[in-house]
Amino acid sequence: MLNIYDGIEDVGQLIEHMAHGFAYCRMQYENGRPCDFTYLMVNPAFERITGLNGVVGKKVTEVIPGIWESNPELFEIYGRVTATSKPESFESYLPDLSIWLAVTVYSPKEGHFVATFENITERNNSKIALQKSSLLLNAIQHLSKVGGWEFDVASSTATWTEELYRLHDLPVDLDIDHVTESLKCYRPEDRTIISNAFKNAVEKGESYDLEFPMTTFNGRSLWVRTTCQPIFENGKVVRLIGNLIDITERKQAEAELHLAAIAFESQEGMMITDANNVIMRVNYAFTQITGYTAEEAIGQTPKLLKSGRHDAEFYKEMWNAIGTTGQWQGEVWDRHKNGDIYPKWLTISAVKDKNGKVTNYIGSHIDITERKANEDEIHRLAFYDSLTELPNRRLLQDRLFHAMSSSDRNGQNCALLFIDLDHFKIVNDSLGHIRGDQLLQRVADRLKSCVRQGDTVARLGGDEFVIMLEGLDGQAMHAASEAEYIGQKILVTLGQPYRLGTSELINTPSIGITLFSGHQQIPNDLFKQADIAMYQAKSEGRNTLRFFDPKVQLAINSRVTLEGELRSAIECHQFFLHYQLQVDQENRPFGAEALIRWVHPKRNMVSPGEFIPIAEETGLILPIGKWVLDTACAQLSAWQLDPQTRDLILSVNVSAKQFLNKGFAAQVKEIVQRHGINPAKLKLELTESILLNDLESIISTMNDISKIGVRFSLDDFGTGYSSLQYLKRLPLHQLKIDQSFVRDLLVDNHDRAIVNTIIAMAQSMNLDVIAEGVETEEQRQLLETSGCLHFQGYLFGKPMPINEFNEQLKQ
Repeated sequence: MLNIYDGIEDVGQLIEHMAHGFAYCRMQYENGRPCDFTYLMVNPAFERITGLNGVVGKKVTEVIPGIWESNPELFEIYGRVTATSKPESFESYLPDLSIWLAVTVYSPKEGHFVATFENITERNNSKIALQKSSLLLNAIQHLSKVGGWEFDVASSTATWTEELYRLHDLPVDLDIDHVTESLKCYRPEDRTIISNAFKNAVEKGESYDLEFPMTTFNGRSLWVRTTCQPIFENGKVVRLIGNLIDITERKQAEAELHLAAIAFESQEGMMITDANNVIMRVNYAFTQITGYTAEEAIGQTPKLLKSGRHDAEFYKEMWNAIGTTGQWQGEVWDRHKNGDIYPKWLTISAVKDKNGKVTNYIGSHIDITERKANEDEIHRLAFYDSLTELPNRRLLQDRLFHAMSSSDRNGQNCALLFIDLDHFKIVNDSLGHIRGDQLLQRVADRLKSCVRQGDTVARLGGDEFVIMLEGLDGQAMHAASEAEYIGQKILVTLGQPYRLGTSELINTPSIGITLFSGHQQIPNDLFKQADIAMYQAKSEGRNTLRFFDPKVQLAINSRVTLEGELRSAIECHQFFLHYQLQVDQENRPFGAEALIRWVHPKRNMVSPGEFIPIAEETGLILPIGKWVLDTACAQLSAWQLDPQTRDLILSVNVSAKQFLNKGFAAQVKEIVQRHGINPAKLKLELTESILLNDLESIISTMNDISKIGVRFSLDDFGTGYSSLQYLKRLPLHQLKIDQSFVRDLLVDNHDRAIVNTIIAMAQSMNLDVIAEGVETEEQRQLLETSGCLHFQGYLFGKPMPINEFNEQLKQ
C-alpha cells in the first residue's frame, strides 16, 4: 500500500479516481481510551457508495449514529491494526444506511487509519436469501420426510441434503462414501436392484422410481421410495439428481387398508353409512345375508331392513348408546328382501374425525338364525321332555319358584296337581313301549286341554305328570274349589277311551293336590305333599283325587256333598221364598224383596251365602234362578187378586250367570205372560259386578226386557264398579244403597258422604233410591233428611214366609 506521506499530491489524485471508497480518519480518545473517529479525507467513491456528503472534519458518530452499537467489534479490529501495523478486512452492516460494506483498514501511523470500502449489499442479500431458501428447503424436506441428493458423474461424488442424513440417522455433513454407505441400509436382494438401476442411470440415462424397506444406521426400520433423474449435457449424463422419501406411514396405511379390505369382505355382513345414515358401501356377505345387491342398498338407509318387531323406544335407546359411547351391539330382527324375518347380531360403531364429529357409521351383521335354532334346541333339550314336549322337572321347578314369588306379591294361592296313570305298567307290558309312549303323548295333549292359559303342565318321567295352577283365589277354600274343579275335569278327560293303533283302552289317573302361597314352603316339600296326596287317591280306589291338607280335604268333601244335596234340593222342591217388606217415608208398604231359602231335611235352614256360590260355580244357579223368578211371578199373580196387595212391587235378584245366559229375556217374557201379571210390578235386581262383562250385550238384554214394562234396580250400589258412563246408558228405575253404608251411617262421616252422593246422583238422573239394612229409627230419619224416601230392613220387618208376610200387611 502507498505511504500516505510520500507524494501526497500524486496519491491524492490516485485516491480521487479510485473505484472503491476511501477514507482517512484520526482516532479520538477520551480518558485515554478510543471513543470515535474524525474524517480527515474521503474520496468521491466513498460519497457515492455511502450516500454521505460533507463528512470531512466530522466525527463518525455524527455522520453514522449507532455505528458502534451495531458493530461493537470495530474497536477490537482497529486496536489490532494499530498494534500489528497489519491491514485487516471485515464486513460491516450500517443499519441507518441499510448497506453492507466490505472494509479494509490500515494504520499508517499511530492514531490514524486508512480504510477502503466496497458496497456488498446486493451480494450479501443474495447470500442471506440463499441461506433462508436453504433453511426453508431443509425445513420442507424435514416436514415431508424427503431427502435430496446429487451425484456428479465426472468426479463420482455425491452431495446429500440435511434431511437425507437424518433419514439415514447420520450426522449432517459426515464425510462418507455416500453411495456405498447408503447401500448398507438395504436387504442384499434389494442392493442388487438399486445398484443396477443406479448403473443404468449413469450409463444409459434411465431414470428409476423404486420402493424398498430400509434399516437406518441406528436400527430404525423404514419404508422408502428412491427416485433418480439423469441430467444431460451435450447428450451425455453429467450428473444425477434424486430423492429419498420416507413412506413408512403410507405403507402402514396401505397395510391397514388392505387388512380393512380383507376384513370388510369377511363372513360378516358389513355396511358403511354417512353421518346421515345413508348407505355408502356394503360387502358381499351383506348381500348374501339380506338378499339386497350393493346397487339396491347403496343410497338407501338401514330402514330398508326394518322388520317391525322393535318399537321406537328400542331404536331410541340404541342411538342414545351410540351417541354416548360411540357404539352399540345387540340382537335384532331384520327383514330379508324376500320378506322373511330373521335374527342377527348387530354391531354399530361411530367413526369420528379429529374434531370429534361423526363422519360415518359402520355396521356389522351376523346372521344368527342357525345359532338361535341351536340355542332353542339346547333349551328344548334342557327344559322340555323329548317325548311329550312338555316342560320337564327343571323348568317346572323354575316356574314354581317364580309362581311362589308372584304369589307373595299378589296374595293369590297356587296349587300343584300330581297325576299318575293307573296301571300304566300293564299297558307297557301288554301293548309294548311304543304304544305306551303313544299313550303318554295323548295324555299330555289331553292335560293341556284341561288347564287355563298360564298354567303349567309338566312331565317328570315315566307316567308321572304335574300341573301347576297359578292365580287362584286368595281364600284357601275358594282356591281349593278351583283346583278341585280342574282336577275333576282331568279325571273325566283322561277317563275317555284311547285309540292306539288297532287297540282301544281306558286309562284313568290318580291325582294328588296341594295348595301353596308365597315362600312358606320349599319346592321339594310341595312335590312330596302332592305325591303323598296322589298315593292317598290310589289307596282309596284310584281314578279319584285327594288333597294333602286333611282340613282342605274335609272341606272339599263337604262341598262335594253339598253340591249333590243341592241337586237333590232342586228335584225335591226344598227351596222356599221369604219376603222382606219395603216402605216409603210414611211407613206405607209399597213392595217387597223375594229372598230364597233352603230348608234342608237334616240340616234345617242352609244359608244362601253357603249354597249360592256353589250354585254359581256349578251352573245350578240357572234352574234355581228360573224357579225363583217363576215362584215370584206366581205370587205377584196372587197379589193382583187382592185390592190390599195388587199395587205391591216385587223385587227378584238375578245372578250374573243367569242374566248373561242366552234366552234369559225370552224366559222372563214367557213367565210374565204365563202368570198374566202386570210387568211393571216386577223389578229385577242386578248387582254391579255384572257390569264387568259384555256391557253392550247387557244393555241390549235390559232394553229388550224393559220393552214389556219390567223394571230394573241396581243392587249393592257404590260397593265397587259405579260409573256414570254406564249408569246413563242403562234403563234403570232404582238405585239400592248397600247396607254396608247404612250400618255406620250415624258414626261414619265417609259413609254419610257416600250415601248423600248416591242420593244426589239418583235424583239428578230421575231414579228412585232405596236403602237396605235400615235397623234404627235414627238411620231412617237421617236417610229421609238426605232425600231417601224408600226403606228396607229389620226396622220394618225381617224376611218371612208368605203367610207371615201377608199377616204383617193386614196389621
